[in-house]
Amino acid sequence: MSEFYAKVKIKQEGSAGRLIRAYFQNFDNENSIAIEGNEVKMKIVFQKPPMEIVEAINNCKVIEFHSGKKFKESGEDEHVQIESKLNPEQESKENENSEQVGRTFEEIEGSERTGQAKKKKDGPTTKKKQVTKSATKPVNIPELKEIAKKATSFDNFADLIVKWMEIDEKRQSFFKNLIIVSADVDTITWKKLEEGLEKKKILCAEWDKIWARKQVSLKFNITMIPFLKAVVEYKDYSFKQTEEYDESTEQLAEEATGNIEEISEEAKENVFSKPRVKMECMPEIKNFEETLASVDKTQAVEEKVRYVLEAMELNQLSDEEQKQIIEIASIAIRKKRMDWDIILGETKIPVEQKEIAHMAFSKFLNDFVQKYESERKVKLLTFLSELQKIIMLENELK
Repeated sequence: MSEFYAKVKIKQEGSAGRLIRAYFQNFDNENSIAIEGNEVKMKIVFQKPPMEIVEAINNCKVIEFHSGKKFKESGEDEHVQIESKLNPEQESKENENSEQVGRTFEEIEGSERTGQAKKKKDGPTTKKKQVTKSATKPVNIPELKEIAKKATSFDNFADLIVKWMEIDEKRQSFFKNLIIVSADVDTITWKKLEEGLEKKKILCAEWDKIWARKQVSLKFNITMIPFLKAVVEYKDYSFKQTEEYDESTEQLAEEATGNIEEISEEAKENVFSKPRVKMECMPEIKNFEETLASVDKTQAVEEKVRYVLEAMELNQLSDEEQKQIIEIASIAIRKKRMDWDIILGETKIPVEQKEIAHMAFSKFLNDFVQKYESERKVKLLTFLSELQKIIMLENELK
C-alpha cells in the first residue's frame, strides 16, 4: 500500500464539493479528510493512484504534498494526523513554507539538471564541483532514438512518446504540451515551462509538476527537467517523410493481419483504430469521437462535461467563459426536458451575462464544428441532447 498527505487551499467555488465527492468515491477506513474554511487536509492510502482525488487536488492551490519512500521513512506521524490542531508558532511556520512551494520544487528539479542547488555553507568546495560536473552530463535515453526513427515530425515524436509512456488518456494532452513547450523555451526550467504553457492557456499547478515528475521517474529513474532536455535534443532530428512513414504503417498492418500481401484500406484502419462514438449533429471528427467513446460515465456530471468540451479546445477560452459554459452544459444535460429559460435560470451567472454566456457557448460549438465542415451549423440544444444520450446515466436525469 502507498499513501500521501496533502494540504491545499480551495481556489474556486465547487472545488471543496469536488474533493469530497472524489474522497468518498475512493473511500477507505484508513483515509481521512478535514475541511476548515478554504483549507483542506487529506491523508489517502491507496494501492492504485486515485485519479479522481488527484484531479480534484489539481483544481486547488497545493500548500503541502508528501508521498513516497522518504516521506514514509521520516516517521512524521504527528505531521499527518490532519485532525490535530497546530499551535500559532507551527501555523506561522507552515504559512511561510507554503509560500516557498513553487520555488522549492524548481530548485529540486534544477539541482538534478545543473547540480547548482544550494549546499550547506560548510560543505567542501571540491565536492560541489564534482556534483556540478556529473549533473550537467547529458542524459542518455536509448529508447528516444528508436521512437524518433518512427516519427514524421517533432509533434508526432511527442505523440509517440506519450503513447509509449502509457500516459493516462485524460492527461496525454498536458504531457505532450510540456514536451512541445520545452522545445520552444531558451532554458528548460519549470518557470519557463509554466510561462510557455500559460501562453497556450494551459494551467500548470503544483500537482501537475508532481504528477509529471512521477511519470518520468517511474519510467527512467530521472526527473522531468533532465528528461525534457534529452527529448529536446531531437528537435532538429531528420524525421521520416510522411510517405515513408505510411509505408511503415502499411507493413505493420500487414504483419498484424497475418502478413497478407494486400489488405483493404478499411482493414488497415481497423488494426489501429480506437472505439468511436458518432454524434448525428456533428461532422465526422475522429479524435472527438474517440473522446466520446472513452468518457467514464461513473464520474460527476461536471467532470464528464469538462472532459468532452476540453476535446473541443475549451481551454482556448478565458477561465470565466470556461466556467460559465461548463455550468450551462452541466445543468442542461441533467434535464429530461431542456428549456433555455429554465437552464439559464438555474445558473449562478449574473442576470445581465446569462444571454451573453449562452451566445458564447453557441459560438464556441460552431467554431469547432466549422473547422471540419465550414458551412455546417449546429443548434446548441441539439448538441446537448445528443451529448446527454452518450455520457449520462438514467438516474442522473431529472
